[in-house]
Amino acid sequence: MRIDPYKWYAWKDGALVFWDDPLECVFKKIGQTFNVDIILKDTDIAHQLYRTTFRQESLDEILCLLRLTAPIRYEYSNRKVDVSSL
Repeated sequence: MRIDPYKWYAWKDGALVFWDDPLECVFKKIGQTFNVDIILKDTDIAHQLYRTTFRQESLDEILCLLRLTAPIRYEYSNRKVDVSSL
């Protein structure tokens, strides 16, 4: 198994890197980065693997991109994001 160290120090460049990470971990890291509470309403999507890199995108841009590429929908208000499956 090949491990690329960029995933672990990408935060220094303002990047979020996910390589086959469960959506549960993706949303946890995004929540920590943007200081928002992200709640997964459906556990069936929590373990779905996701691969992407975000560089300098805003929270709104990241949520829109995730909605386009993963089977999710979300509601965002007052520093809280509720995520559910389609």
